Amino acid sequence: MKKLTDDFISELVNNDSKKDIFYSDEKPVTLNGVSGRIGILVRPRSKTFIFRFKTMKYTLGKFIEGSFGITEARYKASQILNGDLKDEDLFEAPSFEKMWNKVMDYKEKVLFRRGTAQDRSRLKQLPNFIKKLPITMLSYKDTYRLRDYMLKHNTPGAFNHMVGACSAVWNRGKREFYRDLLEGKENPFSDMRIDTVIKQIRKKPKFSDIIEMWKLINVHMPDTFWKTFFKLKALFGCHNPELYKLKLENIIEDEYGHWLFVPVNIHKNSSYKNQITHRFWLHPKTLELIKIHLAEYEPKTYIFESPINPDDHVHKHSCTTRFQRFKKRSGYEFASDLCRHALITWFYKKGNAEVITGHCYKGSTAREHYMNFDDPEVVKDFVDNAKMYQEAFIKELGDEFIGDVKSE
Repeated sequence: MKKLTDDFISELVNNDSKKDIFYSDEKPVTLNGVSGRIGILVRPRSKTFIFRFKTMKYTLGKFIEGSFGITEARYKASQILNGDLKDEDLFEAPSFEKMWNKVMDYKEKVLFRRGTAQDRSRLKQLPNFIKKLPITMLSYKDTYRLRDYMLKHNTPGAFNHMVGACSAVWNRGKREFYRDLLEGKENPFSDMRIDTVIKQIRKKPKFSDIIEMWKLINVHMPDTFWKTFFKLKALFGCHNPELYKLKLENIIEDEYGHWLFVPVNIHKNSSYKNQITHRFWLHPKTLELIKIHLAEYEPKTYIFESPINPDDHVHKHSCTTRFQRFKKRSGYEFASDLCRHALITWFYKKGNAEVITGHCYKGSTAREHYMNFDDPEVVKDFVDNAKMYQEAFIKELGDEFIGDVKSE
C-alpha cells in the first residue's frame, strides 16, 4: 500500500505494454461504519482510480492532473457508499474529446454540414483538463477554469467562441449519442459567454475596392486556377464552398443562357430540410473566364478540382491560405468574404437590392418557399440584375476583365 497523493500519482510511469500496475491507498474511505479502499491502476497510457468495496469493484475515472485527483476520487467513493450515484455514473464515460469528434463525424457524414473544419481546429486549442475529462464529470467549475486559462492566453472574444463551440458540441452530443448517460445533467458550458465583449466592426469594401482587388488578382495571383476562383467570388459575392464544391455538371444552359447551379446543401443557408438551391447567371464574358480555366486544367468532376486528387474539389483550407498570401503580396486590405457587402451596397444604390443574382437575395430563407423561381418574370429579374452587375465590372476593367497580365 502507498499513500496516494496527486504528486505521487503524476510521477507514476508504466512502460510495459503487457502489464498493469496497481497501487492501493493506505487510507480507507469510511462512511457510517462501512469502509472501502481506493487504488490507482497504472497502464502505459492511462491511470485509473478503482474503488473496492466488499466484493464490488467500481471504476471512478481517469486521473487528470489538476482536475480529477485523489480528493475527487475519495469524494466519489463516499458517494458510492452513501448510495448517491446512479449506475451510469459508475461506468467510465467517454472523454469530451471523444464526444467532440463523434459530433463532428455525425455533422459531416449524416447531416452533410459544412464548416466543421473550424470546430475541429478549435478542439486542438482546448486544454487537456477539459478535453480529456469524462463527460459525466464536466461541471461549471471546469468552465470557470477554462475561462481563467483562456483569458490568460487569449482574448475574451476567443473564449466566447470556444465556450460557444463547447456548448453546441455538448447539446448535439447529448441529444444524438449520450442522452441516457447525461440525463438530468445540465450543459456545463451554457450561459458562460462574456457579454461585455465588443465585436470588432470590419471596414467594408466599396465597388471600387472590388475592382481594385480584381486588378491586383491579375498581377499577384499565381495562376489561372486561383484567378478564376476569386474573380467568380468577386462577381457573385458567394462563399468559398459554393464555388469549390461545384461540379462540371453544375454549369447548365437554358433559354436565358448559362448558369452556375448550386445544389441543395452547398449554399450557406441550404439544407436537405429546406431544399434551397441557388443559381448564378453567367455573362458571356464570365463564361469565357470559366472556359479558359477549364481548358487549362481539364478537370474531370469538379470545376475547381484538386490537382492532387482528381476525384475531390480543392482543399477547403487552400482558399483562405491563398487569399492571405495574396493580401500580403498585394497590400489589399479587405477579406474575401466581404465581396458580397460591396455587391449588396451597389444594388442598394441602384434601387434593387432585394433580388440580386439568381436565388441570391437579401432577406430570410423563408422567402424561398413563397417565391416561384420558375416564373419567367422572376427569372428575368435575376438575369437582368446579374447582367447589370457583371457588365459594370466589364466596363470598369476592359481587357483586364479576362486578364492577360503576367503573374509574379
